[in-house]
Amino acid sequence: VELTKDADWRVRYAAVQSLGRWSDGRAKEQIAPLISDSMPYVRMISVWALAQIGDKESIPKIIEATNDPSRDVRNSAQLALLNMSQTGEPRDTSGWKSWWEKNKGK
Repeated sequence: VELTKDADWRVRYAAVQSLGRWSDGRAKEQIAPLISDSMPYVRMISVWALAQIGDKESIPKIIEATNDPSRDVRNSAQLALLNMSQTGEPRDTSGWKSWWEKNKGK
């Protein structure tokens, strides 16, 4: 978990990847802030990890990632939201926000 704060982005990436594969959800507090990391690869893997954990509380952060400057991060966010929503309907950011407002209590 401490490796998510390492100065080397590759170490942060590997740490988040491991947490996403093996975490039972307790690591979400360490992963969620990395959606705003300076490195696109770390942001991308953070979105993936939160989706793998299935943390619905992170959906608003993942929705915001659909506006990320990096295409890879945006694509990762779209895939994460499609998997988590199980709708099969890609949306833009405002469409995902509307979907979340209707479904966050479910």
